[in-house]
Amino acid sequence: MMRVITGSARGRRLETLPGEDVTRPTTESVKEALFSMIQFDIEGRRVLDLFAGSGQLGIEALSRGARSCTFVENNRGAKQVVERNLAHCRLEEQANVVFSDAVSFLNRSGTYDLVLLDPPYGKGILQRVLAALVPRLSDDAMVVCESGRQNQDRPVSSRKGLGRMKTAICPGSFDPVTLGHLDIIERAAGLFDQVTVLVMQNSAKQDGLFTVEERCRLIRRCLHAENIQIDTYDGLLVDYAKQTGAAAVVKGLRALSDFEYEFQQALTNKSLCPQLETVFLTAKGENMFLSSSMVKEVCRLDGDISALCPKKF
Repeated sequence: MMRVITGSARGRRLETLPGEDVTRPTTESVKEALFSMIQFDIEGRRVLDLFAGSGQLGIEALSRGARSCTFVENNRGAKQVVERNLAHCRLEEQANVVFSDAVSFLNRSGTYDLVLLDPPYGKGILQRVLAALVPRLSDDAMVVCESGRQNQDRPVSSRKGLGRMKTAICPGSFDPVTLGHLDIIERAAGLFDQVTVLVMQNSAKQDGLFTVEERCRLIRRCLHAENIQIDTYDGLLVDYAKQTGAAAVVKGLRALSDFEYEFQQALTNKSLCPQLETVFLTAKGENMFLSSSMVKEVCRLDGDISALCPKKF
């Protein structure tokens, strides 16, 4: 296993912290080898430097053209050193320094393209961090994860199979998204660490009002929580859940007729994917009558849909 340690960045001598358990001095050649080895186009990328120490890997990434870098450190002395090093390199505007433990930060963070991980050795934290990290990765993201000794923290080399997290899917055709949909999605976001709004093509509904891409754009205008993401899929819901490691499907219930249909769907999904749970949330009273098909009908007849859909339409 490669152990990456800290040092100077692009000709500038940066401040280090005392104590080998906090930072580990490095040479310029080691950092050069690291960034050459990962074979990743860093230009314009969003970088996350977890367990930042004195921040030298993240600063190196910024010096190589990264668009931004977030440094996470739960040692106040180390956080101050990162801030001084950024000021010394005149990179403060591209950086965000956060005082937090890694897992808590990841549960509320955004999306990143390159993640630099150098967790404390022998603490058993690596697997928990990797599990929390999965929903925060962009589609082509790379994670550089270092470990002190072989098997001390079991490395994981793939985004798949990192273990189940509190991740849920809110599936639907969302043609169009209604106030009822948004209520269920936002409530689900309060229950789960990560929620994926999955826009699916309903084969039983051929009279679509919006394309899938248009539906996604409409949803993005209305939802801004950091733990909500939007995706599309045209296959079996259980296959998507298996691919992404989702633990649950969240559906809204308006009436008894909804329950009969959704209960059948839940049992079918359970038979195809036994580890996938279904969570039902009852609609608010004012949304009990709302449906996308009703909105489409009112829209076709030039009716007022302002009380049915988000104002951002």
